[in-house]
Amino acid sequence: MSLFDVERPALTGRNNLSQLPRVPMDRQHTKVPGELLDHPRAGVEYRQAHGEPSLTLLDWIAEAISVALAADAVRFPDYPSLDEALTRRYGRTSDTAPLEHAHR
Repeated sequence: MSLFDVERPALTGRNNLSQLPRVPMDRQHTKVPGELLDHPRAGVEYRQAHGEPSLTLLDWIAEAISVALAADAVRFPDYPSLDEALTRRYGRTSDTAPLEHAHR
């Protein structure tokens, strides 16, 4: 038996499973302070107890961001669209760039 006949474990590491090549880009600090999240967290708990048991804080944040983006698009005529933002950042549009955590 040679080393080539030995069964090897499948490559399952994070880097081995990546579907898209790494794109070097500037990163912005996106951590939201815990104190700022106390109010929406309490609101999510309220809504969970009053008919929306599957609502998560992430769902609430995504909804709030969508509302803010729509308001900015009305307020600023040249506000970038989702496709423009994706093209600017990754060189692709929403049709070609999968959104891992998109809520539609």
